[in-house]
Amino acid sequence: MVNAEALEAARTISHEAGPPPGKCLIVMPPFHQGGKIEHMAVTPLGNTIALKSAFDAAEILQTIERERIVGAHFAPVMVQRLLDELEISSYDVTSLRCVHYASAPMPVPVLRRAIARFGPIFIQVYGMTECIVGTILLPQHHRPDGDETDIRRLASAGQPTWGNEVKVVRPDGSRLRGR
Repeated sequence: MVNAEALEAARTISHEAGPPPGKCLIVMPPFHQGGKIEHMAVTPLGNTIALKSAFDAAEILQTIERERIVGAHFAPVMVQRLLDELEISSYDVTSLRCVHYASAPMPVPVLRRAIARFGPIFIQVYGMTECIVGTILLPQHHRPDGDETDIRRLASAGQPTWGNEVKVVRPDGSRLRGR
């Protein structure tokens, strides 16, 4: 059964950061909130799903090449492993147009390599059980060679998604103002 929060999170992802029509790769179990939301977010856009039950960098890259995957969902450590595999083996990954990543910010050195290899296709999605998707960092915000503000942004959880409001407070409950 799908709850209202999950449906809203899927709608938000598809509205703000959905991949183009085609086949998307999900390497998260369907019972996990991330896998479920990703599946629900891309199918209304006309995408079909390629499901993988485990992550193996070579097998994932083979799938991207063979199935002409346009969108995928990975953790930053998975992106690192894909890049490492691409240094020793050749795969055609030119079909990939959108990579959602979650669970942690992408380390700047990994992001530099990833953008150099795949292009500016990375979108950080951040959420939690209570709100599922709360913030997003869009491709235009991924500037690993930008100024200090751009670099600090990469370590953040992004900006609030449509329909969400974020408030950061100090331990005493007073609101913390951003720079």
